[in-house]
Amino acid sequence: MGPLKSQYLPETEQLTKREMSQATECLKGGGSMSQYIYRSACELAQLIRQGRAKSVDIVQEHLTRIKERNSELNAFVHLVKEEALATAAELIGFARQASQLTEGFLRPPGF
Repeated sequence: MGPLKSQYLPETEQLTKREMSQATECLKGGGSMSQYIYRSACELAQLIRQGRAKSVDIVQEHLTRIKERNSELNAFVHLVKEEALATAAELIGFARQASQLTEGFLRPPGF
């Protein structure tokens, strides 16, 4: 599915048909619009690097989605919620340290 064009969103943030239908359903009151669920790992990493997302928020959104759908899908037998959130919180600290260490150095595009 290709992105839907919008004059208000940059080319990199265009909505897919699926995302647009989810947004429409959410506005009608029948569902929740997810910010991170349908993004790729590369997109999520870029959002984190740019400071537009936090790893804890991404993990929490995924845990919420698992809770909503797992009874139907039975995809997870054992879920370690607290460990996942703790690891995400640790990563925020590592990212800050790495940012301070590399400040002033040239980085490749996108980093």
